[in-house]
Amino acid sequence: MVEFIISDPSYTDDERFAIGVGLSITFRQVLVEARPSREALRAVEGAVWGALLITPCPPDLPCFNDVEKAVDYSEIYSIPVGYEGLGRDCKPQSLHI
Repeated sequence: MVEFIISDPSYTDDERFAIGVGLSITFRQVLVEARPSREALRAVEGAVWGALLITPCPPDLPCFNDVEKAVDYSEIYSIPVGYEGLGRDCKPQSLHI
């Protein structure tokens, strides 16, 4: 399950990504709707402690269409992953930011 969905268009892609990273550091499961810059993706290597899913899938990241597999992979390897199944299996109790 994804606990937070970061999609507020009043933030830039990198700002939404940064919010997601911050939440994942507190062992949360986060989905970010953004196209973060390559620099932002490189900056967070090793910083993910919960799960950090990004949609659409960024180049050079593992990409999943099953939310549970994406969450498991991100948590096990402590890296952000791409996710392309938005809307199909995110739980309605997710908090949108």
